[in-house]
This record gives sequence, C-alpha cells and structure tokens, in this order.
Amino acid sequence: MANLICYFCLVALHFIIYHSLQIVNSTDQFDIVLDFSAYEPKWVHDAIGILQGKMDKEKSVYLYISTDSVYEVCEEKTSQRRSVETDARRPNDIKARKHLKVSDVA
Repeated sequence: MANLICYFCLVALHFIIYHSLQIVNSTDQFDIVLDFSAYEPKWVHDAIGILQGKMDKEKSVYLYISTDSVYEVCEEKTSQRRSVETDARRPNDIKARKHLKVSDVA
C-alpha cells in the first residue's frame, strides 16, 4: 500500500511540475510570482532561473513565503525527518506558547 501511495505522490508531483512549466513557457511576462513551495534554497534558485527573462527587473516581484516561523512556535518534532504539516502543533500550555513566541521574535 505504501508503494502505491508513494507512486501516486510521484505522479501527482510530475503532473504539477509539467503543467507549471507549461504555464511558465506559454507566458511572456509575470508581474508577480508567489512561491510557497520551496523547501531547499536551491529550489528558489531554480525557480528564478526558469523565470529568467520573464520578469521585468524594475516592475516584477518574486515573493518567497516561508512557513518556517509556523514551526518555530510549535512543539519540537520527535524525529529527524523533514517537517510536515502535522508537525505544526502549538503547545496547550499558555506559558510554553508565550516562551516560543518570544524566542521566535529574537
């Protein structure tokens, strides 16, 4: 079953990448690009490379929005794997929440 789910994820990812590249290739210029998907810095670099020549340096905006701060104010995860959405759990204790919030700002 896990192999089937993994295969499905790969097919879905291929579909998303293929169609995203079709949109990029068929669009002459982008005014705004919002990137929520990059997990590694190289992915941001790659996206900027693909968009080269399709964004006006004076007028266009590339905005990368990270969810990193969401995880910094949550309980620590118990494994070394990459973070997933279910890792973002706020502590039930109000004092612990305040402590995490203060440490995120610092």
